[in-house]
Amino acid sequence: MASLRLLVVDDNGDDVALLKHAFGAQGLTAEIVRASDGVEAVQLCSDGKGQSFHVILLDYYLPKLDGGQVAVRLKEMGVIPGVPVVLFTSHLPPVQEAALKGTGSLTFMEKPTDFTGFCAVATRIADLGPSF
Repeated sequence: MASLRLLVVDDNGDDVALLKHAFGAQGLTAEIVRASDGVEAVQLCSDGKGQSFHVILLDYYLPKLDGGQVAVRLKEMGVIPGVPVVLFTSHLPPVQEAALKGTGSLTFMEKPTDFTGFCAVATRIADLGPSF
């Protein structure tokens, strides 16, 4: 089975570690590249490199650039709509969600608080990636 190439943009290393563990627990293969802030995410996707990811998992509350600002930049760079972007956060005000829906191929997922929830997220993300 080929590996899903996933960019995870999250400043919380514990959440990234849980997600990696969840992929393994679900029997899913994923290469996870992490960006710990919005600026790093934009840099990792610059010069066409964003197209190398099958899915981008983007926390909303990030240092330097928030998830909404990153999504806008990804659209300007042509990454969106080609790559599915999942806005992954514990809370997003409805006005922010409405504004971001116009950005493109954004899916919204609530950030889980336990391992079982991270396993469910891993399965949903794998479903967004390419068929192998």
